[in-house]
Amino acid sequence: MSSYQIHGDLQPECEQALASKSQIDRIGKRLLAIEKSSETERDIACYRKFRLSSFADCISRVMTAELPNHSYLSARLKRLVSIKRKLIRSKLSSGSMQLSQVDDILGIRIVCDVFSQAQDFSERLKKASNHWKIKNYVEKPQTTGYRAIHHIFKVDQQLPNGNNATFTFEVQVRTVYQNDWGNWSESYGEQAKEGNASKEIKSKLLQLSREVYSWETQHERERQGNIPEASKEHNFVIVRRIKGQSTAIYPFLPGDWKVAIDYLLKLERYRSGNVDALLCAVGGEYKVDEMKKRLELTHPTFFRKVYLPEKWQPTTH
Repeated sequence: MSSYQIHGDLQPECEQALASKSQIDRIGKRLLAIEKSSETERDIACYRKFRLSSFADCISRVMTAELPNHSYLSARLKRLVSIKRKLIRSKLSSGSMQLSQVDDILGIRIVCDVFSQAQDFSERLKKASNHWKIKNYVEKPQTTGYRAIHHIFKVDQQLPNGNNATFTFEVQVRTVYQNDWGNWSESYGEQAKEGNASKEIKSKLLQLSREVYSWETQHERERQGNIPEASKEHNFVIVRRIKGQSTAIYPFLPGDWKVAIDYLLKLERYRSGNVDALLCAVGGEYKVDEMKKRLELTHPTFFRKVYLPEKWQPTTH
């Protein structure tokens, strides 16, 4: 059970909204209503803060699987607009997904510099506690060309009324090149992610995905980028994207990931309740300028617009 409970920070009205998973699912249904409701916005904010309180346990569980030396971790709380879009997509397709069943409200991503290390790390994750299921989009990519391995874990959380409930969180494992492809796709917005990009863009993304996969399977042990080797402890930073302003970076001392999570909680509590922020663990020197350079490579959509390359070739970053 997480020691990072924030029940005392939740509004009294949240107790009813979070009384059970059925009550939480009702928030999701109201979220899809045509008319906006301040009550619904308050309740979804309650749920996001509640889920964020288990982040320390989730990250700790992933860290125990021993991250590859040349890799980085990033973690985020799904934004309100993204939650709503996912529920809409589910309703249009099967209509079966409820808010409490959205696996990636809490999302953790591991990007590895070597294809074989990504595969090995995935095998270790499968043996971690409360591992539930795996979705291997590397061997069987999505129709858009997206490739990565998704691990779904179960996590127990105590509701404000004291009852226990089980939720899930998602861990994505990617290589540097698979992550590059994801950045190219995301630069075209949600329509590309949902397979609704133009015919030209869809064709280009599929072509690039095949080229990346072909190279990776033939060069399983070759490094793909310049992710610094992590020492005994990672440097943790929070990267916050503020609309109309430059991206802000908040560094923390090596190993201070629990302190960083506390700060992420504060951003979520006292800002808009829909903070666009990432918690990242990176190796290398503990210098803000150096960390920014690395983050601009690994998370370019947070710093600038990304364009599809005219021709892809395996080169170090």
